[in-house]
Amino acid sequence: MTLGELIENCLYLAEEIAGKEETAEKEATAEKKAAAGMEAAAGMEAAAGMEAAVGKEADGIARFRGFVQSAFPVSAFREPPLRKDAARIFHIFLLEIAGERDREWGEFAGLRDVYDCRICANAIAQVCLRGILQPAAPGVFAGDRILSGAEAEEALQRLGRFLAAS
Repeated sequence: MTLGELIENCLYLAEEIAGKEETAEKEATAEKKAAAGMEAAAGMEAAAGMEAAVGKEADGIARFRGFVQSAFPVSAFREPPLRKDAARIFHIFLLEIAGERDREWGEFAGLRDVYDCRICANAIAQVCLRGILQPAAPGVFAGDRILSGAEAEEALQRLGRFLAAS
């Protein structure tokens, strides 16, 4: 899997999240208003709420796209991602699209190579903490190693499960 494909898979997940949130918000608002006997108001309010949700999600997706476009040269999009780059992508996804906040690093503060890339250190700890990426070996993240296609697929599945659970 290339860096570009990894990013596109993240964007697919983001669009999936936005669609589910829109539908759930629309249904909840419509049910509340319908129960109160205000069907017309329910329809208008649901539409307004959906537009607000779409705007919020669109902003997060736009910030995510902006990050990856500024963080990586175009030529990198055709190459397999390094583990540290995948961590940065997943981390910005968690912040901008999923609305997650950073947590204390816990046991991942002890990774021997976490500061090999100071820009990546927090991202590495955050995605390991959430189980999206795992250390390559006990106490070692191996950020300069290429993320294999199988590892990328597994990380995307873990990201999806994390999002579904939160």
